[in-house]
Amino acid sequence: TGAWMELPSGEQWYKFTYVADRGVKHDQAPPQINVVMYVEKPVDNARFDVWTQAAVDRLIAEGEDMLGEDPTKGTCIGCGAENEADKGDYTWSGSFMDSGVYYVRVQHTPCRCGESAFYQLQISGRTVSF
Repeated sequence: TGAWMELPSGEQWYKFTYVADRGVKHDQAPPQINVVMYVEKPVDNARFDVWTQAAVDRLIAEGEDMLGEDPTKGTCIGCGAENEADKGDYTWSGSFMDSGVYYVRVQHTPCRCGESAFYQLQISGRTVSF
């Protein structure tokens, strides 16, 4: 969203539309998507992952399988990994062969200190819309 928001306990879902524009002859690589989450104070208990519509549907129907051991259960296709060079910076880049709606799930398990944390989520790409 680009705005700083309080990082609530639990999870928040965001969705975006992506067009896999491969050119008139369909011979180009699909456009890149960049997802960045900045966390005000570096915390180990905040993360995000990226989901396809089919994976979200399986997640709702069957439950989540983050290790990918059960193909009938929803599995994310990417997740934000902490950037060691810049604490509190989580990034993911990728592209898809198919156009459609995709999702980003932000998760936070607050520490016992009771302090609020804030984050900014940015999803960008030439063919991304909200």
